[in-house]
Amino acid sequence: MKDDDFLRSLAATLRAVAEGKGLKVADLVRATGLPHNTISHYLAGRREPSLSAARLLCRGLGISLSKLDKLLPPAEPLKENSDDAD
Repeated sequence: MKDDDFLRSLAATLRAVAEGKGLKVADLVRATGLPHNTISHYLAGRREPSLSAARLLCRGLGISLSKLDKLLPPAEPLKENSDDAD
């Protein structure tokens, strides 16, 4: 999955979970402490959250990171970089 595809999938998944729980951006701002603009960018697929932001978002959504991962399409396996080979 390309980065753009991942961001779109992540954003759609976050929005679906929030909508399913009746949560608005303002609710996530209160629950996470993240700025409104930042959450809006995550939900629109314009920014990829850091691990710490993803943890906060998941807490605000009432799901675990593991659950979020299971809701996303499977990732493509990492390709071995020839520079990393010993």
